[in-house]
Amino acid sequence: MVNTTLFRQLLYALFLSSLLTGCGGGGDSAGSTLLSGIQGRATQGPLFPLTQPGQIDNGPLPGAVIIVQRQNGAEIGRQTANGQGDFKIAAAPGTYQVVGLAPKGNSGPPTPPAPQIVNVKADQYLTVNVSYDTGIR
Repeated sequence: MVNTTLFRQLLYALFLSSLLTGCGGGGDSAGSTLLSGIQGRATQGPLFPLTQPGQIDNGPLPGAVIIVQRQNGAEIGRQTANGQGDFKIAAAPGTYQVVGLAPKGNSGPPTPPAPQIVNVKADQYLTVNVSYDTGIR
């Protein structure tokens, strides 16, 4: 004999699970099931007015806002770079524009870069560097 209350609870749980699976985040309709997109690092430089040979003259830009847009300007995702300047945004295969905005609350340098046009391929994340200019010379 089947316990009907348990059976109903199981069906209800499966129903809720199927609804939640279809509600993934991210900027594209495919949600979190995408295996492709754009990842990278926001950097700023130069860091010194004069550099020495072998001296690293750029560094991460935490808080930089990275936006991925379709060619028509429609935004599909945005992320604030973490403490190391890293970001990762899921996107279906296609051509996109990567736009870097200044960190929130920052109206001066570093200056955001020009937008980059990139092509995302299926089942891979394209790695890009979004380089901001500090204006130090």
